[in-house]
Amino acid sequence: MHFELHSWQIVAILATYLFAASAKGTARADALTPRATSGVTALTRIDRTEHDLAALVRSAARPGLKTRIENYRSRVMHTQ
Repeated sequence: MHFELHSWQIVAILATYLFAASAKGTARADALTPRATSGVTALTRIDRTEHDLAALVRSAARPGLKTRIENYRSRVMHTQ
């Protein structure tokens, strides 16, 4: 038998399991390995890479980029 789970289904199953284990007092902090924790976190994270890159390009395209960079650099250098 083969079936496919979507990431939201995996997260829902895992959350249900952890909630039930917590309610019974059998949940442990190390119930998930670091690799499993990382995998679940990746499934729940929204990938905003393209959005962030587009925002960077729009920012760089606005007039005054050199001035904004110089102002930022000046502020950073004075706070250190």
